[in-house]
This record gives sequence, C-alpha cells and structure tokens, in this order.
Amino acid sequence: PVFRSENREIRQDFCVYLQIIPGFASCFSSMLLLNLALDRLLSLTTSYKVLANFHTRLYITIQLLPACVFAAVIVILAFLNRNADEYVICTGASYIHYPVIEIYVNTVTIICILLIICYSLFGILLKRLPMSTENMRNVYRSLIVINTSIVFGNFGAIILALTDEDHRNPTLSTVLLAGLLMSFGSAMSFFAYYLMR
Repeated sequence: PVFRSENREIRQDFCVYLQIIPGFASCFSSMLLLNLALDRLLSLTTSYKVLANFHTRLYITIQLLPACVFAAVIVILAFLNRNADEYVICTGASYIHYPVIEIYVNTVTIICILLIICYSLFGILLKRLPMSTENMRNVYRSLIVINTSIVFGNFGAIILALTDEDHRNPTLSTVLLAGLLMSFGSAMSFFAYYLMR
C-alpha cells in the first residue's frame, strides 16, 4: 500500500514524487541566494552596468543556470535513489536519501560559507563608496538580517543534524525542527532582500 494511516506514513518513493517541485525550489533558492550575493558584489564594479545593460540575457542566464543545475542534480539523484520498500512521514527532507543528503548538506554548507564571505566583502567594499547615511543603514540592516537568517537557518539545521545520534535514520522531531530552521532562514533571507532594499 502507498499509505499507512496508523503512523501517517507513505512510501518513500511516493514522497519523492510529491516533493519533486518543492525540492527543486528549495535547492534552486539556496543557489540563487549565492548568485544574488555575487550580483551585489558585481554591482560595486564599473563593468556591472555594461554587463547588466548590454548583455542582459547572458547575465540573467549566468545568474539562473547554476541554480537550475544544482536543483536538477539533487532532484534527479533523489528520484534515482527512491525506495518503494520504506515508509516515511513525507517532509521536505525525507525525500532525499543517503548519499544524496550528504551531497546536498555539503553543497549548502559551502554555499552558506560563500554567502557570508560575499556579504562580508560587500560590507567592506561598501564602506569605501560615498553613499548617504540612510542608504548605508538600509544596506547594512539587510546584510545583517540575511547573514543572521542564513546562519540561524542552514547552520542551525546542520548542527542539529550533527547532534542526532543516528545520522542515517534521524528522529522525526529532529527532521521537523531542522526543516523549520531551514525554512525560516530561507524565508527571512527572501523578505530581507526585497523589503529592506
């Protein structure tokens, strides 16, 4: 059977089918945050206007392609590693199995570290540019919220996962709390970017 109602579980392969689009979106948004950080760094250079104005399609393609590739790779690997014999409570993390989860966690960790480096460089370079005080405050507020949410969200979930004794078979509460931390971090980054510019 596809469902086991006594434990609210479904087959893991069916969970993969349900999570393909949300999983793609989650992976896509993680990489897109890094691309936006790189975009902010590039916006401080003189060649940015030339690149953005005269090569718009190429620039947008360069921004979106890595996010699409990363998301597609994770979703395809999750699809190839699905298991019809296992039952899970279908969450945003339960559709990814070992070893795909290791690839995902390692990549997101690297993305988070690069994000912090990019935003730190952005802050340092921004101090050298003449700007009004209010603009400077808004940019720094945005950077602080984005960095804090990334650290709180993704690193919090990674630390939580590392404290779980059985990494290959985590408890439901650990999975749900890690998912909540990651979702909160992503949501805060999104709203900080658009509301505090």
